[in-house]
Amino acid sequence: MVDAAQQITHIGSWEWDLATGAVTWSDEMYRIYGLAPRSCAITLEGFLARVHPDDRERVQREVAAVVGRAGPFSHVERIVRPDGSVRKLDTLGEVVFDANGRPVSLLGTCRDITDDPREFARLV
Repeated sequence: MVDAAQQITHIGSWEWDLATGAVTWSDEMYRIYGLAPRSCAITLEGFLARVHPDDRERVQREVAAVVGRAGPFSHVERIVRPDGSVRKLDTLGEVVFDANGRPVSLLGTCRDITDDPREFARLV
């Protein structure tokens, strides 16, 4: 049911384990990125390689900044799919801390807003 809801809304979910570096994507995240679900392992470097070159440095800075602070974060970025098409994503997330106040993971969602005219003003 969750996968169907994500597919209908074009919202994928993800988690990044800071200790191991492992990134977990929902099936819809893979589809948003133009990939078959679970077709490849995802890492921070692999994610950044898929971010549009004009947005990559900004997104990398934003990711580094949120790891050290509490609370939610959001940004809009473009990605390049394997077929060369460009999609625009609205990313929302939050840093998760352990009992000692250390960041342990980031959780979030990405919504494909490429074809949503209501989001045009927010596009990069």
